[in-house]
Amino acid sequence: MSDEKVFHTSPGVLIKSTKAIISGKTYEIGAIKSVSVGAVGGRRNEGLILGAIGFVVFIVGILSNVLVVKLLGIALFLFGVVLIAISFAKPSYCVVLETDTGKETLLSGGDKKLLDEVSEAIAAAMYELPNMQMPTGSG
Repeated sequence: MSDEKVFHTSPGVLIKSTKAIISGKTYEIGAIKSVSVGAVGGRRNEGLILGAIGFVVFIVGILSNVLVVKLLGIALFLFGVVLIAISFAKPSYCVVLETDTGKETLLSGGDKKLLDEVSEAIAAAMYELPNMQMPTGSG
């Protein structure tokens, strides 16, 4: 269709009435069940694990009175804390589509406003399709 309504356009993203083209890949709007923007956890889990391991190693170092083990425990613990702090300081977000084949992450980055616009444009295109209900999980 040459007269398709355009819901959103930005570098690498084009959302039209019947399709979404994102990073060169085409998605049929009619095949999308839901669209949402989610936060990406970053390295929080890795930081928690490293911090816990570091704490345990430090305790073992204290009990065995071995300086190298104490220092290793402190280093691991501090590295874990740094990973956790970085994950909170620089949040990252992603646009997730759900289709019959499952969920797929389309875009990710720190610009939540842009990702919200893309998600809302896809939701609007879904809503305007004949016999479609408002998609779940948008925004």
